Amino acid sequence: MYVRIKSIWDLLSATILLCNYIIIYDSFTGNIHLPLGVILTLTFEKIGKLITGTWYPPVFARPDNACDCSIFNDGGPVGGRPGFPSGHVAMASYFAYIMVFTYFENNYLNLSIATLYPFIMGIARYFKYCHNIYQIIAGWILGFLVAYFIKNITCYKIKKN
Repeated sequence: MYVRIKSIWDLLSATILLCNYIIIYDSFTGNIHLPLGVILTLTFEKIGKLITGTWYPPVFARPDNACDCSIFNDGGPVGGRPGFPSGHVAMASYFAYIMVFTYFENNYLNLSIATLYPFIMGIARYFKYCHNIYQIIAGWILGFLVAYFIKNITCYKIKKN
């Protein structure tokens, strides 16, 4: 299995694989909460697509010309299938914010820099015609909320002990 790269948008979309690798690698150093957030993010993303798959208006469906939108940039035409929220943007958002919450000071500068990665991922998914703006924003919110939730659980546990 390989990642198909036909454009800059494919390359940017594929960077999510590196994020998952970093999170798994980092979990071996004792940060087991990091992969828990990945599981939660992907679970909520799949549930969101199942729930909104048949809803009207079609804002919840992928654009009609969506093609090769999987994690490996393959899969063929997927236009009209559920796409709410964007899983790539949700994972990019979770990764960026959980890294800031775990390793850096939580200030406006660091959070602004962290916002760049899901923003760039959202642009890539939009110009690749895999998602619309609403799906991208929903993915960003989902990733941020899961990262914030994981941060608060681990901070509470550390303070309690």
